[in-house]
Amino acid sequence: MQKKPAPALVKAVRLHAGFTAESCSKVMGYTLRAWQRKEDSGKEGRSLSVGEFKYLQLLAGVHPEYILTPRDPEEARRYKEAEAASDADASSTDQV
Repeated sequence: MQKKPAPALVKAVRLHAGFTAESCSKVMGYTLRAWQRKEDSGKEGRSLSVGEFKYLQLLAGVHPEYILTPRDPEEARRYKEAEAASDADASSTDQV
């Protein structure tokens, strides 16, 4: 079992990725205050999970085993269109 990352390491990787605390909180799905707790080593601190940390490492380009690669522009366009259509379908069923 892997240990959760230290708050100082989480902050260092976030900074390496070029994220502000606010932008990182949005990408990771947290409120700003919740993210700040992830970087807090005090009593109020809440550890980032191992999986979340690995995702942050991927975004920062510092994961020890994997890298993210950009999609082909045409493939990215098709993916975004399919995602938008799926969102529209979901919102139409929510209204029923």
